[in-house]
Amino acid sequence: MADPIIYHPKKEYPKYKGILHEHAREYFDNLVKESKIDEEGNRLHVKQYNTQLNIQRSAEKRLSGARTGLTFAIIGIVFLFLAAFICFFVPFIKIENLWWFFLISLALLTGAIVLLVFTIVSIGKKVKSSRDVVDKEKKKSQELLNICYKDLETLNNSFDYLIPTRLMDDVIDILKMDDYLDNIRLTDLVQNYKFEAIPDINGTTLNVLSGEMLNNPFVLIDSRSRFMAPRMYTGRLVVTVRVRRTDSKGRSYYSTETQTLVATSYHPAPNYVDKTSLYYANEAAPNLIFSRNPSKASSMDAKGQEKYVRNHMKDILKQSETALKKGKSNFTPTGNDAFDVFFGANNRTNEIEFRLLYTALAQQNTLDLICDPSPFGDDFTFKKNKKINIISSSHSQRFNYFWSLDNYRDYDIDHSREKFLTYVDDYFEALYFDFAPLLSIPLYQMHKGHPVKESLYNYNYSMIEHEVMANKLDVSNFRVSTAALTERTMLSYKKAKKVGNIDVVTLNASSYETFPEVDMVPCTARDGSVHLVPVHWTRYEEVNEDKYFALYHANISKADFVSKLANLPTAIPIDKMHFERGFIAFPLEKDVAPGLSEKLDNLFTK
Repeated sequence: MADPIIYHPKKEYPKYKGILHEHAREYFDNLVKESKIDEEGNRLHVKQYNTQLNIQRSAEKRLSGARTGLTFAIIGIVFLFLAAFICFFVPFIKIENLWWFFLISLALLTGAIVLLVFTIVSIGKKVKSSRDVVDKEKKKSQELLNICYKDLETLNNSFDYLIPTRLMDDVIDILKMDDYLDNIRLTDLVQNYKFEAIPDINGTTLNVLSGEMLNNPFVLIDSRSRFMAPRMYTGRLVVTVRVRRTDSKGRSYYSTETQTLVATSYHPAPNYVDKTSLYYANEAAPNLIFSRNPSKASSMDAKGQEKYVRNHMKDILKQSETALKKGKSNFTPTGNDAFDVFFGANNRTNEIEFRLLYTALAQQNTLDLICDPSPFGDDFTFKKNKKINIISSSHSQRFNYFWSLDNYRDYDIDHSREKFLTYVDDYFEALYFDFAPLLSIPLYQMHKGHPVKESLYNYNYSMIEHEVMANKLDVSNFRVSTAALTERTMLSYKKAKKVGNIDVVTLNASSYETFPEVDMVPCTARDGSVHLVPVHWTRYEEVNEDKYFALYHANISKADFVSKLANLPTAIPIDKMHFERGFIAFPLEKDVAPGLSEKLDNLFTK
């Protein structure tokens, strides 16, 4: 068996990228084969649809031209009627050449009537005819588009949320992705690595990926946090002021003028931040704490990097000397100046453990990531808190690891293939380079974890998945009754109980009730008078309520679930439920109907 260790993550990436792309292509081709769609038939229908779409656009262009003609005709009619009206009444103001004005007025009126008749009979008819043609062509286009979608219906229904993670499993031998974050994985993180999994009413989990790298667990969490921060409110007041002026002859006089006074006031208001972070647990260097932020290395050329290192290495040496004078030995330069400057981590707490992690190979691997702008350059923060490593990159803030299945859908088999392969390629690239700073450290891949086999928790599914699936449901199901409709609702896990294979989850729904307030802020006008300017602001009072929903895992694909949808028990509100990664979630008043878990077990185990 080939050595699965990735010794040079940056250099080996093209190899894995090529393997992944071929796996994705084969996977898509197998989906096409299993879906039994007619590719050539679809291409023919798409060609017919595109031809029809061109016909529709030509008809829309003609309609647009006819409407433009109608607009100019209406403007001309209005102008002629107005000119005729003016010419008719001018003689009553100025008597000279009376009959000429009446004659001109009659001619203009005749022209307006002729143009009006022409507009109604010809242009109006042309607009109506063109509109009818456009409606007819649109109908044809929609019918052909429906045929194209019908061609790919079975393929579109076969896409599943777990496709990218399963392809990752196929390509990276040391990586194992979970279908979902279960209690065993969470227990491993909490019990063995002191991972903080305590719910926070000022934060919630929007999405999660989990798995392990050589038995070392990880979670990639898409979270939302809330905090109060000062918000500026502005008020204005127009006042009258009496000011002294000087005229052109040097004489003084007083003038009464208006002035707009502007006042500001600051009050706390809720702010929200979404963030995607990778949490990787490993027992190597278990006492080490450090952090580093992105450098500017990848924005420089080689000469610029060398100059930057020379200039900043002086500060690092001075910092090291100061630490030694104080009797501290937790930071000394590694001897690799580029690494010391660009990676940083000068706040490390254990120099011996840091050196164990960052061997010469690890330093070079890290520099390869940091100094090369392709594909993302140095865009990541790295925080190590003993056994937990946190990677947060700019590219992951922009990328969506949790694509909706609707985004896979297409009517064109060639577009569908291209869209599928592009997303999977981008998914692999973004996730690989979040792992790359960790893969750069050989010791992390050599140090195998010891996963637990029993859960700490007495419910079916993890509290993190509870929050994720709650956020997939319509927020109106959980809105706090007294909260303002304009304010967001934060859903955080509170507790859960098992009812068979269903979890009945209690959530803390947190939002804000708002109250209008006014500050009267004194402002001085130009004449020295003081005025109170009203500044309207909003006072926020936090409000919380318990809300409930049910969670069940069916361990089936989306296509299988859709096939059983009609047989779902009536206790599940189909219009309010959500299915994802085998999970079925739906809101509750308080508790589930008796026997519902058994009915679902029977339905999904047949």
